[in-house]
Amino acid sequence: MLLILLLIFLSAVFMFVNRKTAQVMSGLPSSEGTKKMSDEDIKAYANKKVSASQVRLEVYPVVTLESSKASLYIHNVPSNKVGQQAILYDEKDQKIGQTGLIKPSYEVDTITISSQLAEGNHKGRIQLVFYDLSTEKQVGKTSVAVSIEVKRE
Repeated sequence: MLLILLLIFLSAVFMFVNRKTAQVMSGLPSSEGTKKMSDEDIKAYANKKVSASQVRLEVYPVVTLESSKASLYIHNVPSNKVGQQAILYDEKDQKIGQTGLIKPSYEVDTITISSQLAEGNHKGRIQLVFYDLSTEKQVGKTSVAVSIEVKRE
C-alpha cells in the first residue's frame, strides 16, 4: 500500500514539474524581414475573395538552413484580413526561429535561426499564429509540416 501511495505521489510531482503554462499574447510582433509584394502579384490576388473568418495559407514545405539563416517561403495573400507570424520548430518541437508580423500582401523568404541542427534532412513544422490587425490580439493558429534541409558551407 505504501508503494502505491509513493508511486501516486511521484507521478503527481512529475506532472506538476513538467506542466506548461499558457502564454497570453497581445500586441503585434515587428514586421522586420518582410517585403511588399509586387503590384502584379497583388493584382493577381485582387479577384480572389476570402471572408473575414477565413485565412488562405501559402507556405512552401521545404526549409533550407545554411549558417545562421533559414530560407523559406511564407506569403500572406492580399485577400487575408489577418496578420501572421511564422514560428519554425524542429522534429523535437524546439523553436529554431521566427518571423515578425507578416501583414496581408507581404511575404518572408529568410529568417535568422537561433539553434543549429545536424547536417542532413529533418522533419519540422511551421506554426502560423494569426492576429487581428485592428485589436492586435491573437485570433488563431495552425501548423504546417515541413522538411528542413541543413547544408554546411
